[in-house]
Amino acid sequence: MIITALAIAGNLIGSSCNYLLGRVMNHVKKTTSNSKDSKKFIALKAMANKKLFAFAIFSFIPLFGTAITLAAGFLKISYSRFLLAVLVGRVFYYLFLV
Repeated sequence: MIITALAIAGNLIGSSCNYLLGRVMNHVKKTTSNSKDSKKFIALKAMANKKLFAFAIFSFIPLFGTAITLAAGFLKISYSRFLLAVLVGRVFYYLFLV
C-alpha cells in the first residue's frame, strides 16, 4: 500500500510538471498572439473547463496523458480540479493493477 501511495505521489508530481510546462507555453503564446486568436482561445478554454476533467482522469495513458496534462496547463484549468482528476485517475489505475 505504501508503494502504491508513493507511485501515485510520483505520478502527481510528474503530471504537475507537465501542467506547469503548459502554463509556461500559454505565457509564451500570450506574448505572440493577436486578438483574433484570443477569441478562439477563450472559446476553447470554456469548452475545456467543462470537458477536460473527464479526460484528465485518463492521464495515466502514455502520450495521451502527457498531452492532456499539458493542455490543462495551457488552457489554465483550475489546478485543484486538475489535481483531483489526475488523483482519481491514478487511484483507479493502481487499484485495477493491484
